[in-house]
Amino acid sequence: MLFEVHFLVVSISQAIEEPFVTAVKEALGDRFTPTMEVIYRKTIKFILTTLTTGFMYYDTADGNDESRRPPSVASVSRN
Repeated sequence: MLFEVHFLVVSISQAIEEPFVTAVKEALGDRFTPTMEVIYRKTIKFILTTLTTGFMYYDTADGNDESRRPPSVASVSRN
């Protein structure tokens, strides 16, 4: 299961991360710095990991509310 989540996060990140950072660059113009790029890349990875993990665990839950609670995102991905 962990591999499936990781694979899905990586494939979604590749498709979304670069357009997201490009949009932020264009929106901020001269105010966009290399440090901000690192921060925004980590932010979008965190958001995508959280969403993907939540969907994966919700989809496999057996109907018990407690079983629908995904593990912490930190235990799934540390990138």
